[in-house]
Amino acid sequence: MVKLLDAKYRDLWERSLLTKMLYRLAIYVVSGIGDKTATILYPTLLYIPTTAKIDINDPVSCGNIASVIFATC
Repeated sequence: MVKLLDAKYRDLWERSLLTKMLYRLAIYVVSGIGDKTATILYPTLLYIPTTAKIDINDPVSCGNIASVIFATC
């Protein structure tokens, strides 16, 4: 597997991301599948949408171990 992608059918700029959605993707990406990056693809009605990124850090070393990216499609 090269990349983890998750498509959502809700505008994440209009309606907030549910905690369980982020948690599920974070568990997949930390498990070591792919390139340690997962992307959530979602639709939006915004004229100029912005990509966002959440870094997942190791609580002991404080180093980055994975990332979840939010991108519009």
